[in-house]
Parts: sequence; structure tokens; C-alpha cells
Amino acid sequence: MNLDGEFLESLSEARKERDANIAANLQRTIEGAAKKLDVFRYPSPSGIGHPTSKPVALMRDLCEIIGGQTILDPFMGSGTTLVACAKLGRKGIGIELDPDYFDIACERVRKAYDQPDFFVSSPGVPPAVQEDMGL
Repeated sequence: MNLDGEFLESLSEARKERDANIAANLQRTIEGAAKKLDVFRYPSPSGIGHPTSKPVALMRDLCEIIGGQTILDPFMGSGTTLVACAKLGRKGIGIELDPDYFDIACERVRKAYDQPDFFVSSPGVPPAVQEDMGL
């Protein structure tokens, strides 16, 4: 078999093209994985006393992402979502069955309204209303 210069050159070009395709596919895979692996990283909250407490900064960012004016938190817990709403000047509705956590949430929301963000207009301090669910 005669391996002349033209054949070797075409073989070399084919390898370069193959390597470029491999590199491009790898880059697309890395970029796709990076998009799927985007995670929010926030320090864990402390001193709230709720087993599933979340950082206010996380809830604030999530509220900004979803848009809208009123946020519903059907499992209010210690009120982190409503604190984030207060800091964003947004309305929030929280539902909590445990009266102790309801009181904690109300106190946290009151404190959040007492320390407003001067660059965000506040909807005003909402009244805390605890309704008897008959449970």
C-alpha cells in the first residue's frame, strides 16, 4: 500500500476535524451540565427553631424570580417567605396550623416591617389574623 503525501494529509485533516468535533461536543456537554447543576448556595439560618427553616436571602431571590405581587406560602412555619416579601415590598399570605409557629412568624414579619428597605416601597403592615380551622 502506497501512503503518499495526499493521503496522509487527508488523514491528518480528518483527525483534526474529529478532534474539533469531540472538543465541541465536550464543551456543549459541560455547558449543559453546568446549567442543570446550578444550585443556590446560602448559609443555613440559625436560631429560628423550625426544623425546615430556610434563609431569608433564598426566599427573597425565589420571590424575585417568580414575579407577581402576592406570594402564597401554604406552609408558613416560622414565616421566612413573608419576611422576604416584606423586604421586597410585596404582599404575602401565610398559612400555618401550629399556633406557636404562627406567633413566631408574626413576630418575625413585624420585625421585618420595622426595618424596611428604604429603596423598596412597602405595601404596609398587614394585620395578623389567626382563624380557627376547627381542627
